[in-house]
Amino acid sequence: MMLDAARTGSRNLGRISPGPLLVRAIAFCAGLATLGLALPPTMFTAPSMVVSALLAALAAIFPRSAAVTLLLVVALGLWLGGTAVDGGEVSGLGLILLGWAMYFQHTACALAAAVPLDAVVLPSVLFRWFARTAVVMLVTAILGVVVVTLSGKIPERSSLVFPLLGVACAILIGVILAYLALRRPRDGS
Repeated sequence: MMLDAARTGSRNLGRISPGPLLVRAIAFCAGLATLGLALPPTMFTAPSMVVSALLAALAAIFPRSAAVTLLLVVALGLWLGGTAVDGGEVSGLGLILLGWAMYFQHTACALAAAVPLDAVVLPSVLFRWFARTAVVMLVTAILGVVVVTLSGKIPERSSLVFPLLGVACAILIGVILAYLALRRPRDGS
């Protein structure tokens, strides 16, 4: 069984073309950036960098697997641990950069999962993917700056209004996404 898996893997390596390899390299670099931005300064050691490289490589090599989710969950856990446990400072720029890296890594792995290993990837495909990703990242940065700016102007007091409003928005977004995913296309459209 292991011998069959090794043969299949070696056949797949022999048929990989430059386009899918580039997409997976982008996913690897984005995974490294995600984990690098999430690591607290006290954890920047050689062993943590090796583990980060392994997680990023797993996500890039197996983009259809749970390795992508594992990398993002580990990054989130590292960031939460670095800010909540270590008492690290949360900066708006650092948060936006981490969000960008996580989104970029996720979309790069999604593209790598969709592109067969022997496909010819035209530069226009990569350009359109990058343009869509850049637009989302730009909108995220603008909204992030607005939220960080507005949060400084809201008086600090204990209130349930804003958490409840956030939960309501999350539920509304979930309902809209579920509706869009489940709706049936009309004939002729």
